[in-house]
Amino acid sequence: MFAQKEGNIWYFGKNAGIDFNSGAPVALTDGALNTSEGCASICDAQGNLLFYTDGSSIWSQNHQVMPNGYALFGHASSTQSAIIVKKPGLNSIYLVFTITQLAGIHGLCYSEVDMSLNQGWGDVNSIKNINLVSHACEKITAIKHKNNVDYWIITKLFNSDAFYSYLLSETGVNPIPVQSNVGITVADDFHFHSIGYLRASPDGKRIACANQGIFTVELFDFDKTTGYLNNPISLNNVNSMGIYGVEFSPNNKLLYVSEKNNIIQYEVTAGSAAAILNSRKKIGSDLAPLGAIQLGPDKRIYIARGLRDSLGVINEPDLLGNACNYVHNGFYLAGKKSTIGLPTFTNSVYDFTPNDETVPLYDNRPMNYILPEATAEVDFEMPNIFTPNGDGSNDLFIPAKSKGITEMHTLIYNRWGGQVFETKNLMIEWDGKDLADGTYFWVILYTDVNGEQKTLNGHLTLVR
Repeated sequence: MFAQKEGNIWYFGKNAGIDFNSGAPVALTDGALNTSEGCASICDAQGNLLFYTDGSSIWSQNHQVMPNGYALFGHASSTQSAIIVKKPGLNSIYLVFTITQLAGIHGLCYSEVDMSLNQGWGDVNSIKNINLVSHACEKITAIKHKNNVDYWIITKLFNSDAFYSYLLSETGVNPIPVQSNVGITVADDFHFHSIGYLRASPDGKRIACANQGIFTVELFDFDKTTGYLNNPISLNNVNSMGIYGVEFSPNNKLLYVSEKNNIIQYEVTAGSAAAILNSRKKIGSDLAPLGAIQLGPDKRIYIARGLRDSLGVINEPDLLGNACNYVHNGFYLAGKKSTIGLPTFTNSVYDFTPNDETVPLYDNRPMNYILPEATAEVDFEMPNIFTPNGDGSNDLFIPAKSKGITEMHTLIYNRWGGQVFETKNLMIEWDGKDLADGTYFWVILYTDVNGEQKTLNGHLTLVR
């Protein structure tokens, strides 16, 4: 998927900003935002600014707080106080997900901005500060679903090893998360261990988590179909509790970490966990405290330097070691100052790789489709939409492909977790009878021809 222009204008720090629309970054000095840490901004597909936020207030493109864009439950001193995601299928609606500071009671919430309100300047509508989970760490990221339409909104819980992934589709946010209990339990009396960035690779296949107070970066694989995190690797050879920012290279192969006054590089494709750990290289240092690390639309990586009038820049972030060319005062902010935060974006904003993995939204196979004979290779695809309206086309929910499966147990649930269907038929053949249109979730327990038992999860939309 090639990057669009939704991330072409940044506002951050003490009234600092950058415009990337000309191809080269240009400093902006007109921003109203003054934040110590977290922030987010969003443009339209042409790179025109829509609005920006510190998680507490939302400023429109005229740099005025929206009439209802105040008292959001984020916090300017939260690592990632907000992320902005366009609602699938609706051109004017954007969701602002907020994270409060130090794993507080408000946790992860969301509010809707309707750009058709306020004479086209946009405003928060009646959906405001809807709580999804309390006591979330100061961490959030958003990854585009494998269907290339929906999104996963991901956070880590405090005093837990759990990550929650919430599905955002055209029907809204599913309040029932996919829960992954994986990695380190983050907990301390003062909640300082909740600090640090959560970041997805541009292709959405990996997630990195900076845990400031426990001297560790965690690396996970991410399943863009199911929302699960797995295969944790702990990069525990950091040298100080100043760990804060994490970011992947444009080619998804390298991970950069801000560790107090140093920038560290890991090669995440090095092989084993030990090989990744041993690939650690210091590629730069600074007298300033180093904070957020953010990939830009120019394929450079920018680094927040506490209370400095310039950002650090990694000019060739796909290259190993010092060849990446880190410059500690690489971009001058025209007299404004950085703090330790930079805007948080969805992974798809800066995904520079061609997308060849999209799951078809419709089941286009012929109605007389017959499952192939079982082979040693499992090839399994599920349609994301079916239309049981009696017109003889796509009236049944059936797997598009199913090779190498000998037994299969399928369960389907509504968005509130109630089971609505169950079968052990390999073809499934669910007709959606007497159920309302909307999003449903499936779980498949299957046995392959090698006798291995496995589980798949996903969702579908029923539309008549």
